Amino acid sequence: MPADYSMYYDMTCKPATSVLMSDSPYDVIPDLEGMLQDMIAFLIDDNATILMSTMRTASKVIFSVTVPPKEMGKIIGKKGILIKSLTMLMKAIGNKYGHNIEIELVDHKIIAGAL
Repeated sequence: MPADYSMYYDMTCKPATSVLMSDSPYDVIPDLEGMLQDMIAFLIDDNATILMSTMRTASKVIFSVTVPPKEMGKIIGKKGILIKSLTMLMKAIGNKYGHNIEIELVDHKIIAGAL
């Protein structure tokens, strides 16, 4: 087993109790924002320029992602395939834990105009 996952699993491959809220393995609360940021950092060249904010409402969690304009195409992908895939993956993970997830890409021009 890789060393990265050693804190989550014991030698019997059961989830470790330190990350669980109860005895059920479905009560683990993942770091969704960190997970999304890691996936986006893998796609783009300049990882230091990723800005993320999270807005939670009663029914959903919205992740706003801002990257430089030259990197935006790498996240969107051809015909939007990459951003659709990221959204589907995050929605699937979020649904498992009772969260309705949305990802929105924010343009740098909008942020610069607000300053």
